[in-house]
Amino acid sequence: MHFGPQPAMLRKHSGRVLHQDETVLDWVRIQTGALGVAMPNDHRLADKKSITLRELSGERFVVVPGSSSSFGYGPLFALCQKVGFEPRVVQEVSTVASQLNLISVGMGIGLAVMGKTFAYPSELVFRPLADVSFTSTFVFAWIKGRRDPALDQMIEIVKGLAKDL
Repeated sequence: MHFGPQPAMLRKHSGRVLHQDETVLDWVRIQTGALGVAMPNDHRLADKKSITLRELSGERFVVVPGSSSSFGYGPLFALCQKVGFEPRVVQEVSTVASQLNLISVGMGIGLAVMGKTFAYPSELVFRPLADVSFTSTFVFAWIKGRRDPALDQMIEIVKGLAKDL
């Protein structure tokens, strides 16, 4: 499960998350990520260590508006308008995998959540955005009170792996 900075959808209650439908989840934090830019290896900005939003003015964007792990239209437009430009969306796709595939063949760039242990396709580079404060949290979650031996074992595995991140 991935939670971006959209607090209207979620409320925290002492380490638990309450969804809109009142389902209470327990969870273990796996890792946090930051917002970055995905681009082909040969992109004009690929050699920079970090990028500002203003440098993305005039770029073509590939977006995944329906994904919880992708930066969709609303936040993209708000961020870009804040620094003085409207993003030019050239393709809308339904999955992050499709987004990365199109970016790798030069169709455009995309905003993406970056994590320190994420594996990316070799045709792409990901650079952090220097002027955007964004934290995204990836968690392993389960319905509170619904535990069984297999889930307990999985929770212990995830906790062990997350400790090393």
